[in-house]
Amino acid sequence: MKFKLLFYSIFLCGAFGANGQSLDSLSEVVFYHDSAFTQVKARYQIIHQDSSRIQGTFKSFHPNGQLASKGEFNDGKREGLFVDFYPDGNIMREIPFENGLKEGFVKVYNEQGTLIQEAKFAGDTLSDQVTSYYADGRIRNQTGLSGGKPEGKVTDYYDNGKPKKEVTYKDGKPNGLTITFYPNGKPETEATFVNGYVSGSYRTFYEEGGVETEYQHLKGKKSGVFKDYYQSGQLRRTGAYKNGRLEGEVLSYYEDGALWQKFNYNKNVLSGENLVYFPTGELQEKIVVSDKGQDRLSSEYDINGALMAEKHWYNEQPVDVWKFYYTQNGQLRESRPHDKGSIHGMVRLYYPNGNLEREAQYAHGNLTGIVKEYSPSGKLTVVANYSRGKKHGKYFTYHRNGIVEWEGQYGGDVRYGEWKYYNRRGSLKKVETYEKGQLVSEKGLD
Repeated sequence: MKFKLLFYSIFLCGAFGANGQSLDSLSEVVFYHDSAFTQVKARYQIIHQDSSRIQGTFKSFHPNGQLASKGEFNDGKREGLFVDFYPDGNIMREIPFENGLKEGFVKVYNEQGTLIQEAKFAGDTLSDQVTSYYADGRIRNQTGLSGGKPEGKVTDYYDNGKPKKEVTYKDGKPNGLTITFYPNGKPETEATFVNGYVSGSYRTFYEEGGVETEYQHLKGKKSGVFKDYYQSGQLRRTGAYKNGRLEGEVLSYYEDGALWQKFNYNKNVLSGENLVYFPTGELQEKIVVSDKGQDRLSSEYDINGALMAEKHWYNEQPVDVWKFYYTQNGQLRESRPHDKGSIHGMVRLYYPNGNLEREAQYAHGNLTGIVKEYSPSGKLTVVANYSRGKKHGKYFTYHRNGIVEWEGQYGGDVRYGEWKYYNRRGSLKKVETYEKGQLVSEKGLD
């Protein structure tokens, strides 16, 4: 366990200047914040010009001139109480020393002067217990210690006083039951540790109560049967882990108990035939997975068992031609080719009678090229040109008899130039002129 300690050993390094003056084998050392040598950073004395043998009072200062720390040295070793201060003069830390080693209670305060952490040292080693507090004085954390390591029960608390986490330590590692709690006091997780690893039962709970998940662990890895539950207590999912990876059949259920999914895993990878069901029990989707989970074929059905779609993925990207069907008669409704994860090639849509409704050329996800649309009887109704998903170039629509109805030009989805309109006999009846998509003139012909 890593627990944050807010106290530290005092040691200054680096400064802008120093001067020394010998007096009875003692030299005064002064460090400055600034290159002009006007703002003192630290002041102390050393024995025989030896910087490791600080003697007497040590003081350091904030840039604003306020005392930053003070304490006593005896031939290079700290002795007595060392105190650190905030820039406003309030005490930040109190650290007692004996013969250069921390000995006794170390206390840490916030800027308002409230105690926020205390710990006992013996021979420069944490011992007994470390306690942290909220600003209002409530306990935030209590950590038992032995030989500088956590030992026994360690407890974290919410600011409402209720426990947040309880861990039992032995030899500096979690051993035994560990529990985390919701702010309302109810358990969130329960885990059994052995020498720092989750080993045995692991459970999570809903905040309102009731088990959410149950797992087994072996040396920190999920192993054996697991179960997930709805808040109602109904089983949601069950399967097994081996060495931390899903292995074998995993079953999922609707909250009423009906089977939802039947999946198969091989070393945590979906594999083989996998089935998804409607709440009423009918097959909704069949997924066949191969090539170590990279290749996935999907067949989707409606509630009456009619095929709706066939899709193919490889390495999580759509590939090949996806097909969509009319469920009432099984006719092909759409064919959609893919390349490198994007729609690419000729996309075709069909009417329920099997006649072509629309064909459009795509390039890497964008409409690019000629688009043609047809009536249910197979008559051509629209011819359009696209570039990068926008209408660009000549555009035609047709009467039922095949005669052009109107024609014009697009540029980036915007009309421009002359647009001509014809009657069923092919005679010109109107001309419109556009500039940047705006109609600027219109001429009707008798």
